[in-house]
Amino acid sequence: MCDQSLPFRSNNFMSKLRQDYRQRVSTFAEDLSRVYELRVKVDRANREFKEKIGKQIDQLMLLHSEILQEADAIRKGDSLLLTEQDLITFSITLAPSSFHSTGKLVKAKLKTDP
Repeated sequence: MCDQSLPFRSNNFMSKLRQDYRQRVSTFAEDLSRVYELRVKVDRANREFKEKIGKQIDQLMLLHSEILQEADAIRKGDSLLLTEQDLITFSITLAPSSFHSTGKLVKAKLKTDP
């Protein structure tokens, strides 16, 4: 049996195998690098999303607490909240210039500290 008849004994065949192997290793390394980059991006996005959601939950918990405190104060009659009628009365007595000539109340922002 001749050495030339076996494909793995051929220099040309072995050269092609080596070249193909190098190309596959290179492609695999590039793919692996790309997967790692994408994983880093996904991890960063997940972390940022979780931090954002965490902050929003904290804010909602604080608002919930404030709402419960104010609801308790309203039930007890200790609320510092003004009714719509109180606001209209104060607007008329304290700032008559805030009315247009038509008699309509100009919207004003009222800020109260708890």
